[in-house]
Amino acid sequence: MLWSGSFIHKKALHLLLEALREVPGDCPVELRIVGRGPLERRWRRQAQTWGVDHLCRWVPWLPYDEFQALYSWADLQVFTSMRDSTGSVVLEALSHGLPVLCFDHQGCADMVTPECGVKIPVTRPGETVRRLRETIVSLARDRSRLDRLSEGALARAGEYLWARKGERIFGIYREVLAEGESAAADAPPRLEGVPDR
Repeated sequence: MLWSGSFIHKKALHLLLEALREVPGDCPVELRIVGRGPLERRWRRQAQTWGVDHLCRWVPWLPYDEFQALYSWADLQVFTSMRDSTGSVVLEALSHGLPVLCFDHQGCADMVTPECGVKIPVTRPGETVRRLRETIVSLARDRSRLDRLSEGALARAGEYLWARKGERIFGIYREVLAEGESAAADAPPRLEGVPDR
């Protein structure tokens, strides 16, 4: 798994670390954490305290080109942000065929579909962490599902190409114009000399 971002509260890496606490020992899980920030020491201590530090490899912030290589290493991008519009890392992961595990809120709620990832409902902290853990274990043990999600990730990323965005915007304009023409045709006739107001 791959997690990347700033080590700040809203990125909520601690929820992922906590989810790893009860992952069965025979479950093939490894997490690479890429980033930097003021909470690094705290989160490293939490990983040690919770006994999951052996599952984590902390990678310092990388230049863009070097970071791209990590997408081919990973089989899942985990995005735990609690306050984020979407995060460019989600679209980048999808464009590399990497399924996304995220929370079902904000931008990810729209961007990530069941064909390209898994969205965890944000409820109570303990419940959210439990569902995160269950999903990690389920995906780690189901290579064929990860492969299907990977294909879906590439397809979903294609929907965000500029050409596709242009097609959607053009379609919206056509729809609005057609509605306007329809409304004009249905409008009562205008009386001469009577103001519109």
